[in-house]
Amino acid sequence: NTYTLTVRSTTDTTCTTDAAATVTIGNVICANNDIVSIDGNTGGNSVNVVDDNDTLNNNSVNIGVDVIITSVNDPAPGDDVSLDPITGEVLVLPNTPPGDYTIEYTLCSIADPLSCDDAIITITVTGVIIANDDTLNLDGSLGDTSINVVDDNDILNGNGVTLGNDVTITTVTDTDLTDGVSLDQTTGEIVVLPNTPSGDYTIDYRLCSITTPSLCDDARITITVVGSANLALTKTGIYVDTNNNGVPNAGDEIRYVFTIENTGNVDITNIVLSDPLPGIVVGGDPIDLVAGETDDTSFTATYILTEQDLLAGSVTNQATVTGQDPNGNDVVDISDDPLNDTNIDLDDDGDYEDETVTVIVPEDSLIVYTGITPNGDGVNDEFRIVGLSNFPNNTVQIFNRWGVKVFEEDGYEQPGARFFEGISEGRVTINNKEELPVGTYYYILEYENASGIRNSKAGYLYINK
Repeated sequence: NTYTLTVRSTTDTTCTTDAAATVTIGNVICANNDIVSIDGNTGGNSVNVVDDNDTLNNNSVNIGVDVIITSVNDPAPGDDVSLDPITGEVLVLPNTPPGDYTIEYTLCSIADPLSCDDAIITITVTGVIIANDDTLNLDGSLGDTSINVVDDNDILNGNGVTLGNDVTITTVTDTDLTDGVSLDQTTGEIVVLPNTPSGDYTIDYRLCSITTPSLCDDARITITVVGSANLALTKTGIYVDTNNNGVPNAGDEIRYVFTIENTGNVDITNIVLSDPLPGIVVGGDPIDLVAGETDDTSFTATYILTEQDLLAGSVTNQATVTGQDPNGNDVVDISDDPLNDTNIDLDDDGDYEDETVTVIVPEDSLIVYTGITPNGDGVNDEFRIVGLSNFPNNTVQIFNRWGVKVFEEDGYEQPGARFFEGISEGRVTINNKEELPVGTYYYILEYENASGIRNSKAGYLYINK
């Protein structure tokens, strides 16, 4: 503004002539610094930073009316953060990386272009990271691996992320590191080990931006491990020519051995075996099997051939095992093919419906059963060598693991000969008639075949009860 100054004498008050001077005072402009915060995820505009708090002669201003931005100093042009000199607004584009940015501008009076001031705008671009909770169902029987739970649905600044490139898992909270369920921080995958018990498991993790480590979010993974209660039954049937005449007759036997495996990932209790074949005698008390356990000694069965079996030429049965899972539900499995299970070839034509079946053809061959269970149940109580009855000139010797002879018999498998039933017949360090302990023994068989040639066989023999 322009002002007029009047000068008068302080001693001559009668002086009527004024001495006038003109004084011009320029405009006073104040561009104040600003701090703004804008979401870098969606992007956006700030308020008009000029109209908001800048002044001209202590009065608020209107950009384009009273004042104008004459220059903008942006230290990093092209970084998606800019100042519009027309509107006075800061613009942040979508998906701008979070962080602090600065822009300086010069504000001048339109009426007095020489009247200017500078200000600095500090722009805080905020980021958004979202670690979403996950719910998974995984198999605990054979083991399982999930998808990458981070890449699947977690978000950084509105976009999907890549673990290791955009974000990192900084913290994992797992209350039980030995329960078979874990989170791989590198791959973002949940790993379930084989035979992990069924149930619900939880793991928490913290996900952070790599470029802005302070930008983090937490998520919880709920893993339902699906329990698998499975029983697998394998049956081996062996035809035994009990009268040693070389052909199947009524009264000959089929001896069965059953292998039961818990192939699931939960324990199964009260397992029993049944066999609907009429006339079959099944032995064995109920058993329990933990996950992955196998039993091949508890259950046996014997079937006596009938004339009807001989006419039919085969014997078919369908053994079944049944147990209970931890919830009390029945777990059932039948052996092999339920419609045609374990056919025994009685006419020796080589047509075996089930390869687990061993058919003994009494020729020059011998079959040594290398396991006995002398518990008095009538099944596998004796050490048997099928086919040896055809070679009466023979000797069987049995030794313990220290080389001490515990049994010897000439003419084994001949009428009137003794069978080895787990009772010591030794005369040196083993007391006579002593019941031998469970364990591994060694047999030696020497025999003369039909051609008069002397042969021998040797191997291990196992006693179990």
